[in-house]
Amino acid sequence: MLLAPGTHELVKAISLATVDAQDLQWSPDSRWLAIWDSTSSGYKVLIYTADGNLFRTFSGGQDIDSVGLGVRTVGWSPKADFLAVGDYDDRVTLLIKNTFIPLVRFSHSTTLNVSEGAIVWQEQINAFKERSYVVAPHSACPPAQSSQSSKDTPKTGISIMSFNYDGTLLASKSEFTPTTVWIWSPKFSNAVAVLIHHSPVRKLEWHPTIPSMLLIHCTSEDPIIHLWDAAWEVPRVFVMQLERLGGKMEVSWLYTNVEYDPALLFGNAHNCLVGQVLDGGEGFIQSPEKSMIAGHGTEDMFDEGNSLDFSPVKHPLEGLADGNQDDAFNEALPSSGSCSDDVDDTFHYRRHGNA
Repeated sequence: MLLAPGTHELVKAISLATVDAQDLQWSPDSRWLAIWDSTSSGYKVLIYTADGNLFRTFSGGQDIDSVGLGVRTVGWSPKADFLAVGDYDDRVTLLIKNTFIPLVRFSHSTTLNVSEGAIVWQEQINAFKERSYVVAPHSACPPAQSSQSSKDTPKTGISIMSFNYDGTLLASKSEFTPTTVWIWSPKFSNAVAVLIHHSPVRKLEWHPTIPSMLLIHCTSEDPIIHLWDAAWEVPRVFVMQLERLGGKMEVSWLYTNVEYDPALLFGNAHNCLVGQVLDGGEGFIQSPEKSMIAGHGTEDMFDEGNSLDFSPVKHPLEGLADGNQDDAFNEALPSSGSCSDDVDDTFHYRRHGNA
């Protein structure tokens, strides 16, 4: 069903040409609607116009009725110039806007065959457990996923696709090579860089205003982040100084004014920190407090008698005045105690529950 924005009134009911539609995505310009079918129905992506008319069916170069491995994920570029289709054959196909014919197909394999000029980076750990990237030969083979037992079926398919904010670069990850990140150029139809890590990749996130900077988060027990920037000579690995480890760690970019260095938020269920990436990736500065302790975890969050206060939390970097960047950044961060006053608002329920 197509519903009118705001009123949610029915505009049109559509009978989809699918067996079991898996998901849908509107294009950023709201002109197109992409819907993909289940893998049991073969390789099928349907492109509808905004008024609900079927415009094109993309079958991945196969016969539309054939049964293949099918589509795993679909994503639009920010300006809707491309529709990226990631399939279970470990390929990403870029379709051109308006015609939706294939422009290029990027293959992810254990045998690297990258273009001249693309750099293959490999993470290494020395005897002091210090991490860094080194250039690997183009003949390097990304490690493939291994089954834990003979009965397990290895995962496959493109699980992550992410365009940078201006659509000039695309980062992707295949479950068959879970530790490897591929960075592609849609304009030149080739690989720009390949990064091989020690741990599987969990998240790829481009900076919201810097189109060349990519945040890579891996499933490591160590509190670390990986950063790649097309302008840097070498990608970086930074260790986060959390006071209390344990639990699932998360990281995300923060939206800040363009005159300030890139900032991010990193933490787990126990504590978190805010930090800045210095110009050129030459270092990482985190808040003087190092971490903001949230107590003993969230186990008692929903205990009977607790009163939860979901008051909005002011962003630490919001409203920074013009002037010295480092001074403004430090002033915006907590300077004493276990939490800043603004961040403490998040945990009002503890004080209410103990009152």
